[in-house]
Amino acid sequence: MPRSTKLPITINNRFLACLRVAVIATSASCGIRAGNVTLIPVAFEGWVVIRYQVPGAPSLDREGARTMVKVPASGSLSTSSDSPYGYGIDEYYLVGTDGERVRIQGEADG
Repeated sequence: MPRSTKLPITINNRFLACLRVAVIATSASCGIRAGNVTLIPVAFEGWVVIRYQVPGAPSLDREGARTMVKVPASGSLSTSSDSPYGYGIDEYYLVGTDGERVRIQGEADG
């Protein structure tokens, strides 16, 4: 009858260093970015259209590392900023006339 032998698994520091470098390189090539914070007027209904890289249009504001996208009542926004590229966790809020934000929960939020 064959006998089963368990061998101890050892991971050396060189392997861990290589693994860390591989993870960082993969993340950089996939385009990890800070997420957007999109503010939508509370009474808005319909489609939001954002036109990026429009010469002469204002650039988008920042909130820390994140890009602020303030959607006007028309739902149409033009900006000279670049289009976001890569994976980021975006957040969407309804904004009342008093400036209070209420987060819009998506399917990915649970």
